[in-house]
Formats: sequence, structure tokens, C-alpha cells
Amino acid sequence: MNIANFAVFGLKMSTTVEQSNTSTSSPKSLIKRISSQGVQLKYMLIKSAASVGMLLGVWLVGYFRYNVTWVLIPSLVYVGVVEYRKARRSARGKREDEQTMLGRIDELPSWVSVADPQV
Repeated sequence: MNIANFAVFGLKMSTTVEQSNTSTSSPKSLIKRISSQGVQLKYMLIKSAASVGMLLGVWLVGYFRYNVTWVLIPSLVYVGVVEYRKARRSARGKREDEQTMLGRIDELPSWVSVADPQV
């Protein structure tokens, strides 16, 4: 999360807190209002828990004086999984875009010629 996104998030949250202080609302309506503003609480909590878990693991390895390899291998596996998911999501998006464009070829004007994609 970069600084600009964090600032926007902070502004949205402060606005939400101010609104909740001025009106009496139930926790369910507050959560509904926050989620309607684009803040995904479940995603943020999972991401935070993963970060805390990783930091706790690093601390425990240092506290019990284990080899640094016990930190590097899980970290490399974690980064590899995250990058693989990003690449797979990107490839799926490109495939869907290509299929969408190929599905709309019939809608093009008669003067447009499109090369055969199977060649």
C-alpha cells in the first residue's frame, strides 16, 4: 500500500468515524457503510494477520537461536506463492480480454479486417 492510498484510506476512515459519532447506529450498519465505501475489512484483517504471523515467526527463530535458513526458506516460498498468484491472475485476465475481443468481431463494421487468431 503506497502513501497516497494510505492517506485516502485514513481520510475515509476518519469521515466514517465522524459520521458514526454524530449518529447512533448499530455495528452492523457501520460495517455495511464501511464496506460500501470500498474498504474490505476481511481482506485487511487477513493481510495484517499474515504480516504479524511472519514477524512472530522471525522473532521466534531469533529468540530460540535457530539457523537463519529457517527464516529464508519459508520467506522465499511465501514470496514465490504470492508472485505465482499474481502472474496467474494476470494471465487469466489477458485470456478473458482476448476472448471478449474475439467474441465481438462480428460487431465490427464491414470495412475492418481481422487476421485469423488460430494461424
